[in-house]
Amino acid sequence: MRHSASEANHRAESGSALILLPLIALVVVILMTIAINAASLYLAQHQLTEVAETCAIQGTRALNPVSYYSNDGLAFAPSTAELDVNRCVADVDTQSTHIVVSFPTALSLTVTLTQQQQTPLLTLLSVDHGSISASATAVALSSLPTGTATIGGY
Repeated sequence: MRHSASEANHRAESGSALILLPLIALVVVILMTIAINAASLYLAQHQLTEVAETCAIQGTRALNPVSYYSNDGLAFAPSTAELDVNRCVADVDTQSTHIVVSFPTALSLTVTLTQQQQTPLLTLLSVDHGSISASATAVALSSLPTGTATIGGY
């Protein structure tokens, strides 16, 4: 009995699926782990940005009325603005967050938040933590044109 070349070839490849399936499964698991960790970091970044924006707007409420009467212009009370921003971050965010408040102009403030993130992928790679940061600037408007409304953010 003669076997054709295609039958011989079929017998030679008849166990290759047993080798390929675990390898494909491993690749899929690795890709899913990377995707889940990237999504987790993206979500954390988005939430931190929202906190920075909210707290920057909160900080613009710390205008110093004394500066208006003494210097003919509005300015922030820096210590009050920083306190308002710190309280806002503490109210909204439960993780330890490094907070920096700066005042680029007399009527604007910038809030920069930095947070340590731990994800399973970073743990597998023996990395202690990753760091994400977000920054937002808000401007306090000293006067508005007629018919204009604002929520205080920029």
